[in-house]
Amino acid sequence: MILDRLVFIFVSLIFIILLSIRYIKRYAPENLIVIPFLALSLGLYICFAIYNVYIPIYFQIPIFIFSILIPMINIFLQYNNIVLSRKILYYIMKYEYKSRDYEKTIECIKKLVTLEGRKAEYLYLLGQCYKHTGDFINSRDCFALAVELDSNDYKSYYELGLVLDETNKKENAMVMFNNALRANPDFYEAKEALGICLTSQGKFEEAVLVYKDALKKHPESYEIYYNIAMIESELGKYDEAIDAFENAGRIKPDLYMAFYNLGKLYFSNKEYDKAIEAYSKMLNSTMYGPKAYYNLAIVYATKADFDRAMTTLEYAMELDEKYIKKADTEYIFNPFRSLIEDYKKAKEKEKIKQIQKHNFMEQRLRIFKPKEIEENTEYIETENIQNHA
Repeated sequence: MILDRLVFIFVSLIFIILLSIRYIKRYAPENLIVIPFLALSLGLYICFAIYNVYIPIYFQIPIFIFSILIPMINIFLQYNNIVLSRKILYYIMKYEYKSRDYEKTIECIKKLVTLEGRKAEYLYLLGQCYKHTGDFINSRDCFALAVELDSNDYKSYYELGLVLDETNKKENAMVMFNNALRANPDFYEAKEALGICLTSQGKFEEAVLVYKDALKKHPESYEIYYNIAMIESELGKYDEAIDAFENAGRIKPDLYMAFYNLGKLYFSNKEYDKAIEAYSKMLNSTMYGPKAYYNLAIVYATKADFDRAMTTLEYAMELDEKYIKKADTEYIFNPFRSLIEDYKKAKEKEKIKQIQKHNFMEQRLRIFKPKEIEENTEYIETENIQNHA
C-alpha cells in the first residue's frame, strides 16, 4: 500500500519535471495550465497519504486524471513534437480556410508561422488566401517561398504557374507547370494548364502530346478530349478531331459544342447522315437548340430534302428570330425561298393581329372603367379647366 503511494508520487514528480523542462526548452503554453493542476492534485494526494486518510472513489478519479493521465498525454505529444495548443490552432486554421473566411485564416497562419517558423504548407494556404482576396502580388510571393522551402510542393508550383500565366509570362509559367509535373507526374491540373499554355503559343503538336499523356491517367476527362479535338481541327487532322469530339460527347452527353463541331466536320466530309445525328443531339439545349435546328436545315437542304429543311428552319426561326435574317442570306435555301417568304408574311400578319388584339383590350378597359374612376377623372378634368380659366 505504501509502495503504491510512493510510486504514484514519484511518477507525478517525474511528470512535473519533464513538463517543466519542455516548457523551458521549447515554449509550450499549455504546460502553464497542466503543471499547476498536476501539482495541486499531487499535493492533495500527499496530504491524504501522510495522514493515511481513505480517498473516496470520486476523489481518486480526478486525482488520477490530473496527476497521471493528462500529464502523460501531454508529455507523449510534446516529445513527439506535437504541441497541443499549436495543433488546435492548426485545425482552427484549416476550418476557417474551408469556411472561406480568408481573413481569419491569414491571422491563424501568421500565428503558426510565429510559433513554428515558415512551412511550405502554411505558405501555400497563405498564398491561396491572398489569391481569393485579390492580393495577387502577396499570393505570388507566398507560392514562390513555398517552393523554395519544399521543392516537391507541386501545388505551389502549379499556383505560381497560374499567377505567371495570368500576367502573360507564358515561358515562366510553363517552367512552373513542368516543375509541378516533375514533383507529381499524375497531376492532372498541371498537365491541362501546360497544354493550354502551349496552345496559346501556337505549339500545337507539343500541346497534343501533353494532353494525350494526361489521358493515360485520366481517360474519362472530356475537357482533354475536347481540347485535343480543337487542336487537331486547327491542324487539319479531321479524323483525329472527329474521334476526340466523339469521345468528349460520349463522356459528357450535354457537351453541346462538341456535337456542334462534330456536325461541322461531318458536313465538310459530306457525311450528311452523321452530321444530322450530331446536330440532333443538341436539340434539347435551350442555348444551342436554335443553332442545331438551323444547321440541320442546311444539311437537309444540301441533301435536297426541302420539306424537312423548311420544317427544321421554321423551328430555328421560331426559337430565335435572328435566323429569319440569317436565312435570307443562305444560298442553299434558294430552292424553297418562296416558302421562307410565306413564313415571314405569316409572322408579320401574326404580329399585326397581336398588336390589334392588344389595342382592342386597351379600348375595352377604357369602356368598362369603374364608375368611381370615371367620376374622379371627370372631377380632375373639371378642376384642370377651372385652374386654366
